[in-house]
Amino acid sequence: MGSARLPRDETPEPDNRTTVTFEQIGESSRMTLRSVFHTDEAFAEAVEYGAEQGYVEGIGQIDALLGGYDAGA
Repeated sequence: MGSARLPRDETPEPDNRTTVTFEQIGESSRMTLRSVFHTDEAFAEAVEYGAEQGYVEGIGQIDALLGGYDAGA
């Protein structure tokens, strides 16, 4: 069974947008996350469903994922 898809003009707008940027600082890097919510209710719902904790846990895994990566290779 295939997944149901809404026609493009009927697809609801997302409640938020998250932008992730990476910046090299000497031999280190800085990762910045910025989330923008369109309504206070959307923000409250994200908090209620544990989005903040999800970010913290996900970000905590970045070093492990990139630890063996050599940008000069």
